[in-house]
Order: sequence, then structure tokens, then C-alpha cells
Amino acid sequence: MIETLNEDQIKKLRGMVKEAVDSLYRADAEKDLRKEIADRAVEELEIPKKLFTQVCKVVYKQNRKKVNEEITAVLDLADIVEGPQQ
Repeated sequence: MIETLNEDQIKKLRGMVKEAVDSLYRADAEKDLRKEIADRAVEELEIPKKLFTQVCKVVYKQNRKKVNEEITAVLDLADIVEGPQQ
């Protein structure tokens, strides 16, 4: 298949690769920005980076109920494990 690409297809492929690479650069830049914002939350507000990142993900994904259910399940299981020994 690759061997049968004509000049127009190769040109189109180069354009697609460039577009995808540019997208990766933008994604890296956005990741760096999120890290800088999290660092500011730590420095300016003394909010732990992990907590800040988790809150951002919950707000972004709008899955507060699911996260709450998962945390509750973990804590319920921990209560069982840490409960009275028989």
C-alpha cells in the first residue's frame, strides 16, 4: 500500500503528518500550562498539587458522582479490612 502512493497522496500524507505533529506540540504546551497552574495553586494557596489536579479532572469530566461512589467503596472496604479482628 505505502509503495503505491502517488505524488499527490505523498503530499497529502506530509500535510497530515505536519498537522498531527503541530497538534502534539500544542498538547505539550497545554500540559506545561496545566503544570504551571498547579504549581501556582501550591505556592499561592497551599493546595497540594495532587488534590488540585484531581479536582480539575472531576470538574472537567463532570463525574463527581462516580468519583464519590468510588471513594466511598474504597473507604467502606478499608473499614472492613481495618475493622475488628475475629
